[in-house]
Amino acid sequence: QKRDIFVDFTGTDWCTACIHLRTKIIESEAFEKAYGEKFVLVSVDFPCNPQLVAQIPDDEKRRRENLLTSYRIEGLPGVVLMDEKGMPYDIINGARRTPADYMPLVDAALQKRATRDAAFAKAATLTGMEKAQALAAGLMALPEPCRDKYLAEIDAINAAVSNKRRSCESYLASSAHALGKMILSAVFKSLTSSWPARIYTPRYAKRQCLPRVMAMPCSVIL
Repeated sequence: QKRDIFVDFTGTDWCTACIHLRTKIIESEAFEKAYGEKFVLVSVDFPCNPQLVAQIPDDEKRRRENLLTSYRIEGLPGVVLMDEKGMPYDIINGARRTPADYMPLVDAALQKRATRDAAFAKAATLTGMEKAQALAAGLMALPEPCRDKYLAEIDAINAAVSNKRRSCESYLASSAHALGKMILSAVFKSLTSSWPARIYTPRYAKRQCLPRVMAMPCSVIL
């Protein structure tokens, strides 16, 4: 539908903050007017009622739990915003009291998407380390749990850094000029020191069952 995806991790039958987010914010007139044509809403439900839990196949339970862990959502409600291709660009934890309190968080998320898109578009016109730097700038605009989903971009950065390292090492091995070695080493270090070889998401302890997922404290949410 060429629309972004608003993934709502929720507990529809027990989490009061989740119910508040859905009924008082997402379904509000102000929210619908601002984002109704922008997002497709997807709910990932973690019910507490044993009858509802029993209706969910085991593989679907595992899939939902894996999604929750992958995005480091430690309490409900939590929202992951994705583009139309399913690539995440922001995470919003908890609810807020009113749509006016919540909507600036969505606007900030859309700005992160715009920053990412601009950096990736720039990278498409570049090569080598310049391309890697543009890709890195796009990734750094996103929350850490979102970055490791961008495997193609991370691989491109790693490849550029590896090529640069080989080029520098070859030059240093053949150059007899001590000052030139020192300068080139410093330049290479400044280009690569801030880039990890990989950006991994740490694994959290596996939850035993769906109802054990905790709600965010009301003092934080409301």
